[in-house]
Amino acid sequence: MQQRFPKNFQIAVLLFCFVFAMAAFSLVKLKVKNKDVTSGSTEINSWFFDLESNSILENGSTTKSGLAHSGTHSCKMDENTEYSSTFIFNQENLSNRSSFREVVYSFYIFAESPVDGVEAVYSFETVNNKKSDWQNQAFNISSGEWKKYEIIFPLNNDFRLYDGVMKLYVWNKNKQNFLIDDIAINLR
Repeated sequence: MQQRFPKNFQIAVLLFCFVFAMAAFSLVKLKVKNKDVTSGSTEINSWFFDLESNSILENGSTTKSGLAHSGTHSCKMDENTEYSSTFIFNQENLSNRSSFREVVYSFYIFAESPVDGVEAVYSFETVNNKKSDWQNQAFNISSGEWKKYEIIFPLNNDFRLYDGVMKLYVWNKNKQNFLIDDIAINLR
């Protein structure tokens, strides 16, 4: 016995598939938008940069193809490069900034020989430049393999109370050779 479907069954199935596909696409797009710093979302508190594409990092000219922790691009530090790619974030739209107490700045570094005189830097300047906070933490780089570095900077009350701009970068004071990749920032 052959079973018959209603006359418009095929159209209904096609319409259902179309609606389902559009709903799935919207969810994926929404998820990506919530990770996009430029979207104006107030829920963002962490960022990751693999340096594979154009990003919002300033001083992007330091990003070169070649040896990398992941992918094919990393930030090349050398005798001509004092400052790494820099994360800059205007936190005025961050609705929950009063809850954050520290920023965790992590990255992978590779050097062919040991490196000293390197510093991770955090700065915060209020919009009117009346208040600022500048912190640095020196660290030495071991050689021969990619190593993860994690630097924690405490956030002062100015970050929680005033609109301003946060910056994070690596300062190559002695202008030595090394690579930086897979940069992560997390407010907590």
